[in-house]
Amino acid sequence: MKKILAVVFLIAAVLITYAPAIGNGFVWDDTALILRDPLIRSWRLIHEGFNHFLFVDATASDFYRPLQRLTYTLDYAAFAFHPAGYHLVSILWHALAAVLLFVFAGEFLRSFDVTEAKCFWISLAAALIWAVHPVQSAAVVYVSGRADPLAATFGFLGLYLILRESRSGGLKKLLLLVGAGFAFLLAALSKESGLIFPEIGRA
Repeated sequence: MKKILAVVFLIAAVLITYAPAIGNGFVWDDTALILRDPLIRSWRLIHEGFNHFLFVDATASDFYRPLQRLTYTLDYAAFAFHPAGYHLVSILWHALAAVLLFVFAGEFLRSFDVTEAKCFWISLAAALIWAVHPVQSAAVVYVSGRADPLAATFGFLGLYLILRESRSGGLKKLLLLVGAGFAFLLAALSKESGLIFPEIGRA
């Protein structure tokens, strides 16, 4: 019950902190990635999105982030060109990343035999500070910054699964390892910095 309340608290903290962004429009790279990208207009073009860099207009780009584009495809299906929905989805991705950081941090501390009470409070404090710190604002309030919470979400999930895998055996160990590998792949397909998570997991 305490962990559920902590998750609710983290989500509420993120929503309260970033709620003003819901009233924002599309700015800067948002216009290229949402208003001018034809590949987000139909689910039939999803596979084509994996064949292109992020920017398909005249903007020079070598960013390969197909998962970011895929989330815009889903947003477009739900919200068309209404920016509030896009901003809300970005905030929710950031909230999910904070929750997974909380889960991963707790598991990491347990691996050092830290008491359960300390694990809870330290991991909650770390996740809360990470979630509401001003350094995260650009990644959350601009729709084009969504690659960061996407990569963080799947990266933290992969690290958590790696920790669980290291203390498991048999089929469960294999499934956790496969799950971690898939999570790391999704992190890399979200943003180039997602490639650091497998290296962290090896440490």
